Amino acid sequence: MNDFNGTIPVSSYESKPLVSIVMESQYHWNVMCHAVEMLDFLGVNYETFVIGSNGGAGEIKNYVRKAVKRGIKVFIVCMVAKSDTLRLVAKRSGKPAIGVPILPRGKQEKESIDTFQLLDSSSGSNAALMAVNHLGKDHPKLKYKIEQHYGILGNQVNGILDVNLC
Repeated sequence: MNDFNGTIPVSSYESKPLVSIVMESQYHWNVMCHAVEMLDFLGVNYETFVIGSNGGAGEIKNYVRKAVKRGIKVFIVCMVAKSDTLRLVAKRSGKPAIGVPILPRGKQEKESIDTFQLLDSSSGSNAALMAVNHLGKDHPKLKYKIEQHYGILGNQVNGILDVNLC
């Protein structure tokens, strides 16, 4: 067990976690920290789980089963592209599972460093927004928060466009 696994209560909205952040490796934290920041900002409790280096399908199934019993409503899964982890979590949980693919280190194919940086900077935040959007269906306060957030972003974009068009 490492320091990344566990429940992190951050919100006054609900005391139990509603979102689970699943990572195949602790090295995925540099992507998923953006999801955590967004969930913190929106006041949504979450828990994190890192699949152990010796862990496999059995460990994932066991974790997911227990997470659903604890009340997890949405999973955010950070995995190496072409991994089976997202499918396994979605199938086992029956809950929305949002994938955040990352490029393996040292990938020498056509993906550029720009692609890797884009995944690092936005995928975690976007996955968190998608998770909260799912939660908003059953939690009106969260729906309101996400609408407020999108409204603020819209105003910022409109302000930028207005300045650039003048």
